[in-house]
Amino acid sequence: MPTILYNANSSLISRFHRKVKSRTDQTLNEFGKTRFLSSFEKDTPEYLRELCCSAYPKQIHAQLETCNSAKLAAHAFFALVFKNFVCSWFGPKIPSTDPEFLCELYHIIDRLLCHFEEHEIEWESLLLDDVPLLLTQHLRAVRRAARDGWCDEARERALLDPDYDRARVSSYVCSLLKSESHLQTAFLRSLFEDLLCDRILHSIADPSLVLEAVNKVARSLACPGSPLPGGSREENSQSWRQRLVCLKTYVYSENDQQFPADSKPFLHRYVFTFVKCFTAFERRKPLLYAFCKYCQALTARRSPVNRILHKLFYNFVKTKLASVSRVSGLFLTLRHIVFPTDTTMGPPRVPLDDQQKSWLQLECEENIMKLLERFRLTSIFGLGREDVRSFVVAISLDQEMNTLLLERLMACFVAHAT
Repeated sequence: MPTILYNANSSLISRFHRKVKSRTDQTLNEFGKTRFLSSFEKDTPEYLRELCCSAYPKQIHAQLETCNSAKLAAHAFFALVFKNFVCSWFGPKIPSTDPEFLCELYHIIDRLLCHFEEHEIEWESLLLDDVPLLLTQHLRAVRRAARDGWCDEARERALLDPDYDRARVSSYVCSLLKSESHLQTAFLRSLFEDLLCDRILHSIADPSLVLEAVNKVARSLACPGSPLPGGSREENSQSWRQRLVCLKTYVYSENDQQFPADSKPFLHRYVFTFVKCFTAFERRKPLLYAFCKYCQALTARRSPVNRILHKLFYNFVKTKLASVSRVSGLFLTLRHIVFPTDTTMGPPRVPLDDQQKSWLQLECEENIMKLLERFRLTSIFGLGREDVRSFVVAISLDQEMNTLLLERLMACFVAHAT
């Protein structure tokens, strides 16, 4: 019977629909038309806790009191997911007031978050090897399809990735639940494939949204509040002293990270090959490229230098990328994009017409060029406007390609985090 109840195509569903009171339909119609109201300021721990309590049953409220800010931000996002895609049918379509189901969903998310907190991720392998490799493969596939005129056949070849199988990734995610219940496994598989991949990631991969995000980041980095060191000699001297002090702090900071003796030399990571493929560095600056290769080979033979580079990267990740504030900010931003009113998913984006898309691409190109010029990357790598234009076209060409890239990146992170 439970299998029939969870089958949306079952003829028995209509019987349960008749048992639902009319006021439930009114609540569902009104739901989402107003913002979530709270006496606390938005995104504060108190606000996030109250937002979670509005979706989860009372049995969970006491546990939310002990969550830190990063956990609260994650739970708030998943609480809205469950509120929109679980509470919309568990109760109205399948009449039940049993809180056990929502409690179990909360505990699943909480166990996953605890696992990610306790599990030591190999950040070097993830960020400097696997992610650059996926970006390189994606970039090459897009360029090949663009050269072929982006016809249907070229698009299908670009989307056909022999190294990625969503069903296999979904099965692996379901195995993490360690449950013998076929119903729970089917639900988690549907949650991963239909909701996360087909709805949320597909929504985030919208080319106009990607362009706006890249444009915003490039604009903020190209025109920061403080200018580049280029003023007085006194200011430059002070800035360099501050950087040296920061570098010394990173190198000599205490941490319990152990680097295996047979680990790959830091400068032999794939990210440097990615930079070469993306910029055609060896063709544009052959002498500088030869000098960099000589330094790379020389540095790889010096274990003290390798240890310093490993330590610098590890401390950078811990303080800048994987810190509690950064993880919290990531889930807050994701919640703002998917659930702008903190009630329901935002309305579908109005597609940009050709003129609006052209203006957005031009603005994005200008800001990226300013960013490259600010950090003198145009002189170092010989990058020009045509390279920036091809990059902008690549990220705004096809939503399905962007979705596939996000899925592969997510699968890569799951593999490293488990």
